[in-house]
Amino acid sequence: SYDNAQLKYLKLKDKSQYFPIDIHQFTPETIVVDILKDKLPFEDEKFDKIVFSMVLEHLDQPKTALLELKRVLKKDGELIVIVPNSENVVKIIQSILFEKKLLKATSPEHCLGFGTEEIANLLKRVNMRITHFKKRSPEIASFNLLLPDWGVCKPFTSDILAIAKKR
Repeated sequence: SYDNAQLKYLKLKDKSQYFPIDIHQFTPETIVVDILKDKLPFEDEKFDKIVFSMVLEHLDQPKTALLELKRVLKKDGELIVIVPNSENVVKIIQSILFEKKLLKATSPEHCLGFGTEEIANLLKRVNMRITHFKKRSPEIASFNLLLPDWGVCKPFTSDILAIAKKR
């Protein structure tokens, strides 16, 4: 069985099918695909929901990947995109300290950084309609207990969650 924190977030029903896809074979169930070079091995409009979590920032052609995901998404299907928040104040301070080489300093595999405007514009360019958009707070329990939902946390948000529907 494939155990993944993303699946818990989705609250899948017992009879739901899911297909973990990655560029590397992390589990026996993983379907290995390079989304920038290959088509996903599914027919058009197969899926009700696709989770694309912490991947987009690794791609030098994010629009190409989103268009391929859109191809296999049903009409009115949901695309859930999660990216690290490049507007995070801690990351901005790091970029100053590391001579504006933030992406290289924190992860040599990151090609792009996304703030709220960049991810929203990218989804609109592939003709997706955003239905939910938020910056998520750091998942540090003590930090959330100290500053619960005050808006003070906004500069410290660790990632951006966008849910978009196929038109």
